[in-house]
Amino acid sequence: MLGGTISVQVLNEIANVLRRKMQMSWPDTHLFLDMIRALLTVEPVTVATHEMGQPSQSATGFPSMMR
Repeated sequence: MLGGTISVQVLNEIANVLRRKMQMSWPDTHLFLDMIRALLTVEPVTVATHEMGQPSQSATGFPSMMR
């Protein structure tokens, strides 16, 4: 891996934008997602992940999506 970590949720959001907003074909969408997965570590979103982010959200004022 070259560096960086994203969640499966981010992959889903990327796929949604590529398909709906950019009108990319499924084969091209899969190719793009394969490249992202080759460059970054993909982690599941768990309750533990959410809880780890709470102090950061409080400090930065970034709203929690889980409220």
